[in-house]
Amino acid sequence: MVKRLAVVVVLLALVAVPLSADLKVVSRLEVRKVETTGPVNPFFAMMGNAMAQQMGAMNGTETTTTIGDGVIRSEMNKPLGGLPAGAMTILFADGSMIGINPAEKTYFRATMPDVAALAGLAPSVTVNRTGEFTELLGHRVERVVLDLRMPLPIPTEAMAQLPPGFPTEITMTIENWTAEAFRAYGTQMVKGNPAMAALGLAQVADIGFAMRQIVRTPMLAGYEMETNVTSVAETTTPAGFFEVPEGYRQVAAPAGFGRGAGSGPIGRD
Repeated sequence: MVKRLAVVVVLLALVAVPLSADLKVVSRLEVRKVETTGPVNPFFAMMGNAMAQQMGAMNGTETTTTIGDGVIRSEMNKPLGGLPAGAMTILFADGSMIGINPAEKTYFRATMPDVAALAGLAPSVTVNRTGEFTELLGHRVERVVLDLRMPLPIPTEAMAQLPPGFPTEITMTIENWTAEAFRAYGTQMVKGNPAMAALGLAQVADIGFAMRQIVRTPMLAGYEMETNVTSVAETTTPAGFFEVPEGYRQVAAPAGFGRGAGSGPIGRD
């Protein structure tokens, strides 16, 4: 489960609407220990410690993301989610993806993790547009806070058998600083992601593109994640940028990457 959660962090976005240009974004991830104001649920603590070990390796990861028309390509400078440093992921609007390893000249095909199980959980999402504005990288951004509560899919007959203190819901706070200037790209990154849609986060799509984001949840047991955009610009990408290079060999998808490797033509159909 921990590895799947880390993979979801990697598979951050898909694409939903056409764009007039591509957007190139460089961002940096920070995972840090924070003070807790109350006792930590022991079950979340066990999960949080395991996640912290994995996510500690993610600390300082720099990701270069290029959002195109119906496709997103991301490149990581550190090992992440089972992928080596320098690997790339190419995500398509239909939920399929390609992973590329330039060091070994290999690639794999997979699909986004199956989120059908989340569809009936009816998460509650509260969006607070604070009206607090500042500037990041020369762009006007608004601080927007999302509070999410989602019940865990525990059968009624199993509730009585759970140990005391076992969590029955997931809570999460996401603090975004959003730029309206890149709203179309924010719309794609949220509405095109089935996991985010299943969590009820599509309603934030029209607010803007997140230039800074802090994620806090008891599941991280005293840790929080902050992502900051360090550069952003619209650009034109060369032909073949969103395709597998010629001569690359297909291999099996790493464990945890969606529903496994697929087949078919390389690149966009």
